[in-house]
Amino acid sequence: MHILYKKLPIGLCYFEIFKDKSEARQREKSLKALSCARLSSLIKSKSGTGFSCHKEGEKTVICLKNGVYNLTGAILVKGENIEIRGDKGTIIQGCAKIDGWIDEGNGVFSASTEYDADALYINGEKYQMARFPKYNPSIKIFGGFSRDVLSKVKAQEWKNPYGAYIHAMHLHNWGGYSYEVTGKDEDGNLTYIGGWQNNRQMGMHSDFKYIENVREEMTEPGEWYFDKKNKRVYAILKSGHDLNTAE
Repeated sequence: MHILYKKLPIGLCYFEIFKDKSEARQREKSLKALSCARLSSLIKSKSGTGFSCHKEGEKTVICLKNGVYNLTGAILVKGENIEIRGDKGTIIQGCAKIDGWIDEGNGVFSASTEYDADALYINGEKYQMARFPKYNPSIKIFGGFSRDVLSKVKAQEWKNPYGAYIHAMHLHNWGGYSYEVTGKDEDGNLTYIGGWQNNRQMGMHSDFKYIENVREEMTEPGEWYFDKKNKRVYAILKSGHDLNTAE
């Protein structure tokens, strides 16, 4: 029994189960356009000890051994009667550790990453993506909202809002919309794309909206921002968090 692992150009991955290596190699030759790698190149273990494969009757079992594994891509398992399981204590998480943090001054630290970051956890605590208005858990709608999100005056405070996200309720609160900010036009108004999430295209609610991932809105400990163009994460650390020892 042999596992052939393939990483597709579009970023997906899959496994095929073969009876022997020769059969797997023949399959590999027929897929020359695909880049080959081992399972361990996709699952970057922080403390895990790898994986094993065995048969249980007609079923093939791929077992991740005890530890923490960070997935760096999607996995598609192809075949019949295949099961992926973990030992007791095995944790699979869709994240990547960020190293090489630099002190930018004024409590701000930054580090580069090869991935598009949409969440940041330090020592198991989730940091708040820098947003306007500030997040307030006591406010039911979005944790805070403002009609000034699309204000030209407010946009003047943001040097380069590229990569920010606008989230808004539907005009009549029938669901909502999300948009990605592409920059500002010659008049200083925000430009953005998106809003395809709702089939009743009647526009954004005049009040119920907020914007996140704006560099200038990162002002308090526990907030972070992702520079999409340069793939760099910025954060203001919470009290007691040390990036030299943080997980």
